[in-house]
Amino acid sequence: MGPLHIPYIKINKIAAESLTRVLNEVWDWAGKDPGKIASIHADQFSGDWVIRQARGLKMISMHSYGLAIDFDAPHNRLGSKNHFFQKDNPLIKAFLDENWVSGIGWSRPDAMHVQAARVA
Repeated sequence: MGPLHIPYIKINKIAAESLTRVLNEVWDWAGKDPGKIASIHADQFSGDWVIRQARGLKMISMHSYGLAIDFDAPHNRLGSKNHFFQKDNPLIKAFLDENWVSGIGWSRPDAMHVQAARVA
């Protein structure tokens, strides 16, 4: 079985324009080269909107609101301090430049996760 083709990302409309800017910035950075996109794992989509509780926490996940996206779960496991994504990865940098939150630096790292909402 080959890779699963995902034709769209389900995102809350309040974050849609920002997500579009992020993806366009990464596409332009890559010179529209799919190989370059693959080299930074930006082609490894791992999830978007799903109603659920945040893993291990007593709060609703930002995925439930359509305000979070995961990329490349196999190489960015929840809780792992050894993950592929770093803040200088062009995908993560583009999200940070748009003021999204990355789970990279959380006490329980979640490097696959970016969200368009800040939680106090």
